[in-house]
Amino acid sequence: MMADSSGTPVQADLTTQVVISPTDASLDDVGETVEVDIGVRDVTDLYSAWLQVTFDPSVLQVQDADPRPGAPGVQIDPGDFLDPMKQIVVVNEADNAAGTIEFAVTQVHPAEGRSGSGVLATVVFEAVGGGSSPVHLADVELLDDTQADPLE
Repeated sequence: MMADSSGTPVQADLTTQVVISPTDASLDDVGETVEVDIGVRDVTDLYSAWLQVTFDPSVLQVQDADPRPGAPGVQIDPGDFLDPMKQIVVVNEADNAAGTIEFAVTQVHPAEGRSGSGVLATVVFEAVGGGSSPVHLADVELLDDTQADPLE
C-alpha cells in the first residue's frame, strides 16, 4: 500500500506491480536451492520500499546472503533497481523459524526516484523438507521521493 506524506493511504498507480518470481518454490531434494527475485514492474519515481514476505519454513529456509560474523542473523541480497551507490538497506531480516522476511531499502539524498522495472532483492531458498512452498508478499509499501523521509 502506498501512503502520502501524512501517512494517509492512497491508491497506487494501477500499472505498478511488485512481483515474486517464481511464486512457488518446488524443490525435489533436501539441500537443493532456488533463487527467488522480488521485483517491481512499471513503477514511477521509486525512492524507497518496504516488503514483508512469507514462506513455509518446514519446506524452505533462507540461505544467508551475508554470512560474515559481523552481520548476525540471516539476510537476503539487495537488488540493483535502486541506485546501488545511493541506497541504504534499513531492514534485512529473515526469520527461518517463523517463515518471514522483512526488507526495507531507501536511497539517500541527492538520489532521484527510479522508474521502470527491476529487482529490489533476491532470496536464495534451500529445501529442508519435501514439497513446495508458496512465497507470498504479505505487505508492501512503495514511496517516491516526495513521500519518503530521505536520509541526508
